[in-house]
Amino acid sequence: MCRIEGKITDEYLEVLQKIFRSGVLRHDGTYITCDAAYFYPRVEPPPIFIGGGIFADPVEDRLSLPVLKRVAKLAHGWMPDWGTPDLLRQGVREIKRLRESYGRQDDDFELSWTTRFYLADTDEEARSMTARSIRGTDAVANVIAKRGMRTPQKAYENSLIGSPQSIAAKVAPYADAGVELLVMNCMAGDERSFVRMMRRFAKDVAPHFT
Repeated sequence: MCRIEGKITDEYLEVLQKIFRSGVLRHDGTYITCDAAYFYPRVEPPPIFIGGGIFADPVEDRLSLPVLKRVAKLAHGWMPDWGTPDLLRQGVREIKRLRESYGRQDDDFELSWTTRFYLADTDEEARSMTARSIRGTDAVANVIAKRGMRTPQKAYENSLIGSPQSIAAKVAPYADAGVELLVMNCMAGDERSFVRMMRRFAKDVAPHFT
């Protein structure tokens, strides 16, 4: 099933690139057939970021070569939501190698990282406030993926959940690994908490990286 889903994704990305480039689409593929479709007004093709590419595993997380190939061939950026800085470095090295084989070594490429975010006075408070949500979302992720093992401990290791000092210390290795865009899914319970956390992030964390 995963292989079929991957091939469908590849073909959809190819179709999107065709219609963005020309404004007209005629396509007779394995999963998509279209006599004539039109896309107007014409726009500059948006960059395509592809997520995934890292499997959570009870013993040792690992890269997914099929996903990295998809990124190298069809995308302008890679946006994993899981993985250590070292795994991201390994993934980027493999993507660059594959991009050369596809003749895309001169195309723009960007590494992004998307992760969960919760900022509190202490690590203990942040973990306490997010424990229930972490358990629930990771249980669902394990069922959907049908593989791997996202445990609460690994979730905290792969998330920006903690005090300002801990979060700054976590961000630094990802910046060193080449992450240029950080996407944080804030786990605040309400709008007021969200605004308070983002203001504190801007004050106590962001200055470390500007």
